[in-house]
Amino acid sequence: MFKLVQIPEITVVVEFTVPGQKDTASIDATWRLLRRKEFEAFQQRVDQEQLSDEQVLDEMLVKLTGVADEQGDPAADTPELRRAILQEDYVARPLMLSFWTAQQGREKHVAKN
Repeated sequence: MFKLVQIPEITVVVEFTVPGQKDTASIDATWRLLRRKEFEAFQQRVDQEQLSDEQVLDEMLVKLTGVADEQGDPAADTPELRRAILQEDYVARPLMLSFWTAQQGREKHVAKN
């Protein structure tokens, strides 16, 4: 039986290839999950106000994990880390795509919340 509940967040695995490395890397992004009408309104806002990726992250990204610093230690999820990730296209594109995909219910790598 299906139980209808509102799900406020969704955690997705974002996979990408780091240039010069053979193996794929991944990070976990926890996004706010909008209800249908909220999502439609947000899409309109993005289009009308031409929101940047940075603005979408600020509003919608709840948590980012799985990132290491240069020494290999876990990096804290900070505004500076998020801005640094957006500067690297090889990870910024898959990260932002994961938001839109998750909102549309097509994300296949959903972690249990």
